[in-house]
Amino acid sequence: MSSSMRNAVQRRQHRERAQPLERAKYGLLEKHKDYSLRAADHKKKQATLKNLRAKAADKNEDEFYFGMMSRGARGPVRGAISSKGRKWDGIVDGDRGSLKGMDVEVSRLLKTQDLGYLRTMRNVASKEVKVLEERVVALVGSLEGLGVKAAGGVDGESEDEFAGLDDDDDLDERPRKKKYVFSEAVEDRDDMVMQVDGNDEDMDDEDDNSLGENDDRIESRQAHSKKPKRQTQHAPTKEEAEKLRAEQKQVLLGKLERRLESARRKVAVLARAENKLELQRAKMAKTATATGGVNKAGRKIKIRERKR
Repeated sequence: MSSSMRNAVQRRQHRERAQPLERAKYGLLEKHKDYSLRAADHKKKQATLKNLRAKAADKNEDEFYFGMMSRGARGPVRGAISSKGRKWDGIVDGDRGSLKGMDVEVSRLLKTQDLGYLRTMRNVASKEVKVLEERVVALVGSLEGLGVKAAGGVDGESEDEFAGLDDDDDLDERPRKKKYVFSEAVEDRDDMVMQVDGNDEDMDDEDDNSLGENDDRIESRQAHSKKPKRQTQHAPTKEEAEKLRAEQKQVLLGKLERRLESARRKVAVLARAENKLELQRAKMAKTATATGGVNKAGRKIKIRERKR
């Protein structure tokens, strides 16, 4: 059967297998010919990247051509002569990727977003200043006489070192821990337990004889003990407690002063940046605005009222 006869006979239509309904979100079903094209393209790109990496690795850092100096503001132009002439400062204007920069409206919109971020951060810093001022007032009574400290402290103390301090809680006297006495032998432990039990039972009706016997037992036990007992810590007096509280108060006040000065400086910097950005946005407007600036020709911008 010849090829002409085979083409003349009506044959069954060839249909490609479709993507199942549950996988329709992945697009058309990929056939082997589609995979072959995709694999060839992938290998070509990988080979190109490999060659570029090899060129970058073998590049001479001191390589120089005079064509590098003939780059204008619009990017590298072949055969162009630099228009700066003798005023050329050595800075090469590279290719920005396009012949046109960002539109003024797009740039103004981005500056609007930056302005919103600066305003938000300034509000956060202002709230921090208010909280610190309230803590200082609660501690000393007023904000007068506060010394100007450098941010972060003289000794490089960070904010985390005193973030958990409180004005009243940390200055209160902490309860003393209980003292534990360890006995070296089982007999000494039993004697101590019996002594404590006997003191609890006979606490109300003790007489001088029982006190003398207890003293003799304690002295004999201490004499036979190999390890001397540690001296008990005496409770601090009222003057010592007041002195300790005053020292802690001064330390906390110094840390609060440094944090307050740093927060105030942050608010001032953010306010200046916000005003500068607001002025830039006003100058980028389509119509002349009351910015108090000058135009490119050096003339002062005047605001004229709209005709009524």
